[in-house]
Amino acid sequence: MNSCNKMMRSFCYTVLIGTLLQEKKEPPKPRIVVAVPLGVTPGEPSAVALWGFLLDKAATVRLEKAPEGSEIVVKSKGAASGPKQPEELGNTVLHVELKLPVTAPEGTVEIVVSTEAGESPAHTIVVGAKEKRAAEREPNGAFATSQPIEPGRTVEGTIGQPLDVDVYRFDGRAGETWTFEVTAHRLGSLVDAILMLHDGRGRLLRVEDDGPSTRDATLRHKLPADGTYYLSLLDALNRGGPAFPYRLSVTK
Repeated sequence: MNSCNKMMRSFCYTVLIGTLLQEKKEPPKPRIVVAVPLGVTPGEPSAVALWGFLLDKAATVRLEKAPEGSEIVVKSKGAASGPKQPEELGNTVLHVELKLPVTAPEGTVEIVVSTEAGESPAHTIVVGAKEKRAAEREPNGAFATSQPIEPGRTVEGTIGQPLDVDVYRFDGRAGETWTFEVTAHRLGSLVDAILMLHDGRGRLLRVEDDGPSTRDATLRHKLPADGTYYLSLLDALNRGGPAFPYRLSVTK
């Protein structure tokens, strides 16, 4: 009987220790949700704001998959200020200055934040040549104030506030096929993009929403006639703010 009691006590202790180990949770690790802007240019210092979780606890920040001579310097860190942010964004922001050598190729680099609790998953930032980038210019919220765009360029913009709409215009010829692709959600942006194409009379020709496995939209359309066309980009949920950046590539 004593032997059985000892065996039972041993079994109970084993179960108890196992339960305690399972209940012991690791401290949460940092996570970058989005980097604003989504892309940087080689040879130029870029101020980048990293939004996410526990970034105010950053001990070090480093670059991965970056060419030799790349630099990243922490400028400030703390709680996110301004209006209440969506839960998926986090409540901390880390400001860094990123500089890649002028010889850095187009592609991507990755940023990793380390705290006492561990490292964040690597977050991707696009590297693009200056001559292929164009900045969004406000006001551009209507056909009358639309911003001209051209093929071969990528517009870098932001849905800056709720109900914001960014309108672009271009001149095309009958039979040309134009393609507009949003890259935002795939890089952590909160934008749920919708693209709308109108002709010069304001008639709606095409609408595109989510793509396969992403909230990023791609619109491809063969133009029916020569003339001016308007492309509108907006958030499907009518949200907006500093964490709603996008990249809009234009090709024909």
